[in-house]
Amino acid sequence: MQNKSRAFAKLEKQYPELLDNKWYIFGVYCLLNVLVLFIFYDIIVTDPKYYTGGNDNSVRLFRNIWSGLYLLNPLYSFIKFFFVAVIMDTVAKIFFKLELGWKPFFLLYVLGSFILLLPNLAAVIWFLLLNPNYHMSEVREFHFLHIFNLFPDGTELKASTYTLLNYFNIPEVLFWLVMSYGAAFLLKEKLKKGVVLVFSTLGLMVFSYTAMELVFYISIGE
Repeated sequence: MQNKSRAFAKLEKQYPELLDNKWYIFGVYCLLNVLVLFIFYDIIVTDPKYYTGGNDNSVRLFRNIWSGLYLLNPLYSFIKFFFVAVIMDTVAKIFFKLELGWKPFFLLYVLGSFILLLPNLAAVIWFLLLNPNYHMSEVREFHFLHIFNLFPDGTELKASTYTLLNYFNIPEVLFWLVMSYGAAFLLKEKLKKGVVLVFSTLGLMVFSYTAMELVFYISIGE
């Protein structure tokens, strides 16, 4: 990569150590993710009926589902990170003629995903420490650095609109920037090449999944 900044030069020195500690970093991510989810859905969400809109059975089901998700979260995260890393490595081999292996991309995705924890982490800090006397409507409408904050309180959006706008938030933008810069660093190319790699792999997957969601919601009138 030409004209390396000081940040990139420092990262280049620290990179081997980061790669050696990838499993430790992955473990920290999983622990933090599960902890934040547990605090949010088992402590902050005091009335699941507000989410389920049902009876005691639906509340019990809500709790049981999230208990299962806590246990499965590390396995799910590993499969997701590994799959994307393998795809990115394959594309790098084909189009950039680089034999990097999947581990650098695995580490990159894990590091980038810490940013996506910010909205839930912000909710935990806000409702547990700064605003403990909250109502469940505030929890449901809490959107950290999100475009939804521009809408008047109580605005009801269709599921399709919500799905589309859900990506318009600052943590999401930062995530894609980190992924792109990280990919450029691994490729030793300019940012443009990093953007191409990230959006032709992970970006395409996210776009396809979102498109399927939109088609589903539109088909049922939502």
